[in-house]
Amino acid sequence: MANLEALLGAAKKGYTAPKQDNLELSVQEKKTITKDSSREDILDYIMVFLCERIDIKVSVFKGGYVLTKLMPDEARMTEDIDFSISEEHQYYDIIPVLEDLGNDLVKLGVITEYEVKPTIGERSSGGIHMMTPGNIPDLKIDIGWHDLSWGVSSWSCVGFDCKRFEVERMLSDKISAIYSRKRFRRTKDIYDFYILTNNFDVSLPKLKEYIINRGLIDWNADPFREEVVTQYAKAYDKLTVATCDGRVINKPELSKILLRLRDFMENYDNDVTWNHMERVFK
Repeated sequence: MANLEALLGAAKKGYTAPKQDNLELSVQEKKTITKDSSREDILDYIMVFLCERIDIKVSVFKGGYVLTKLMPDEARMTEDIDFSISEEHQYYDIIPVLEDLGNDLVKLGVITEYEVKPTIGERSSGGIHMMTPGNIPDLKIDIGWHDLSWGVSSWSCVGFDCKRFEVERMLSDKISAIYSRKRFRRTKDIYDFYILTNNFDVSLPKLKEYIINRGLIDWNADPFREEVVTQYAKAYDKLTVATCDGRVINKPELSKILLRLRDFMENYDNDVTWNHMERVFK
């Protein structure tokens, strides 16, 4: 096995920041942020920092940060930025950027210290964990290693032409979590499923294709069984949903979400599209 320090050293030596003509700091990065800045401003600052320094052509964003940009009035507050790459070596080009980001945020007083994950695996993410002062939730960047040949669309964010997961790919992840044994610890996924289907049309053939591509769904973990619904309700009651600006959102009733989910599963094999405006399949 290659020496880790040597590998990281080689990666740092070989790293070259993306060249941009007449590079000027974006509006978001010109802002002065502090530990007292809003979570949204801090995450936007981090996003600009990343987009100016990593290869965004091979990086695909996903997760809670994307949802806050797509649905700012309904999406849950998030503490991290998630994105995926498709090849292991790309991560070692990103490590110096994560270290620069950590040092920058320490100087600004936004975080007290940070830890960069030295490796990435197909089942273990890379990224950085940034510790914040006081009772402020920590910040994180989570980087996955995934097949990015499917389920990807263009996305304009903080002044950059980025890429993100398509809605159907996001939903394939949510449905996988709902059908997993972890669902009682991840009730946020069933809420995300509901708001995504409230705001976007969904192609069921594409959703099925992406679920198959993703794999690893335990179809025997039926979320509609009475004993499961009872446990789900208790866990869902404990979920507090607030936007990035701190506004508390009234959650929909769990029964309403489960009815929507059942409709999707009953149409799983049908060549139909969910119309989010009319709340019907066509």
